[in-house]
Amino acid sequence: MVSLFCKQHNYLTSGLLGVILTLALVGVSEWRSVYAVDAGESDTTNAIYLPIVTVGKAEAQPIATPTFTATPTTASTATPTTTPTVKPTVTTIPSTLPHQLVATWYSGNAPLNDFYNPQTGEWRDVNGLGQMIVFANDGAYTYTGFLRLQVGACRSEVSTYKQGTAAVSGNALTLTPTLVKTRSLMICGNTQETITDGPYDPIIQPWTFVDGDDGHEQLTIGTASEATTYYKAGMVQSLAGVWQSDDLGPIGFYSPATTTFDLESSEGMWFDFGLDGRYRYGERNHGTADDEGCFNQWWIYQEGTYTVVGGRLSMTPQTGMLRQQNSCPPYEAVQNPWLDDARDYTWFYRDRNADIKL
Repeated sequence: MVSLFCKQHNYLTSGLLGVILTLALVGVSEWRSVYAVDAGESDTTNAIYLPIVTVGKAEAQPIATPTFTATPTTASTATPTTTPTVKPTVTTIPSTLPHQLVATWYSGNAPLNDFYNPQTGEWRDVNGLGQMIVFANDGAYTYTGFLRLQVGACRSEVSTYKQGTAAVSGNALTLTPTLVKTRSLMICGNTQETITDGPYDPIIQPWTFVDGDDGHEQLTIGTASEATTYYKAGMVQSLAGVWQSDDLGPIGFYSPATTTFDLESSEGMWFDFGLDGRYRYGERNHGTADDEGCFNQWWIYQEGTYTVVGGRLSMTPQTGMLRQQNSCPPYEAVQNPWLDDARDYTWFYRDRNADIKL
């Protein structure tokens, strides 16, 4: 079951490019409509109120191996040891980075938050394999990387945290660290932990930015087999705007001030994604007719917040309204506040440069 959304365009651009967004609910192959839930209709209904894809998902994003290395101590002790390193004098002046680079980027498990507190020196336990790098507009960067392996009752971890300054010259990216912490931990009967400082040598690597045909932005740092590809965690410019299926759009559909719907609106669904991380959603649809030819019809309006992490789109509704009305006299109607659950979706474009559809 597929729902296609076309984006409304600014006619100041040359031509009218049809761009279609498809949102696929992660891990769910069927989602019944409001009418089906309320009226006890069977799961065989083909009325839906959010897009579903049952035949495929976006390709899995590659997991890159962290570029850091660290060697645990062999001493059997639960007391951390540290290797003192004289920190370099910061001489690098933060510079303005290209706008494509300024974002949060991740590979593997994503994203890492509160991974290490440089003020308190406290580490947070994490699982799996992942890296994250955050570039600020003034040239500051933060890197976190971790690897955790569990073999039977034994566990080993390597975690790295870096802060520093970044500079770009053409396709060359220079990272000059000013804080580097690496934690090596092995737990197998007893605990062995080592925390080291450094190294502080500048790292120069080629970098490339790609805005993929699927809409997912990617940053690659390094060359050949040593390169790491990161996916963006944050706002995607091309996603912002109004997307609609059929002829239904947001203009005049619902008034939050008066809590009234346009009862003469056509059927369909629409999304309006803002660059501020907020969204609006509207839908008009109907259920299956009974023996007398009467059916339940509904209007839905919701707004809330959304986040984008690579190919995952997360929506959290905050306010909403649902109106249900019978199509036959006396046109009995019920209207009440209504919120859907917070949900995660897989999103991507297909045939982005042509007639995009999924």
